[in-house]
Amino acid sequence: MHEIELSRKRMARYRILKILDASDPTPCGEGLIRMTLPDCDLPLSPNEIRKEIQYLGDKGYVKIEKPEGERHHWLVRILPKGTDYLEDQKISDPGIARPEW
Repeated sequence: MHEIELSRKRMARYRILKILDASDPTPCGEGLIRMTLPDCDLPLSPNEIRKEIQYLGDKGYVKIEKPEGERHHWLVRILPKGTDYLEDQKISDPGIARPEW
């Protein structure tokens, strides 16, 4: 995988966590995430967004509600581990980028 593509995925995961943190405690639909990421210069296809959301879910950062059927939108909620990652600069995860300020 190209370094630029990997960096883009890692930043998208971070931005997804930020979007979910802003919507907390209300779950956020994948459509809203898809509309918000291009504003951060991170346009992703619906399939790419689902992959990154699934990655975050597998790592325990988010909870995903998947209605039956592929055509239904996923609802995603940030979990305490995701909030901790955003709030504590000492927490590191090689799969999620953290902007350098």
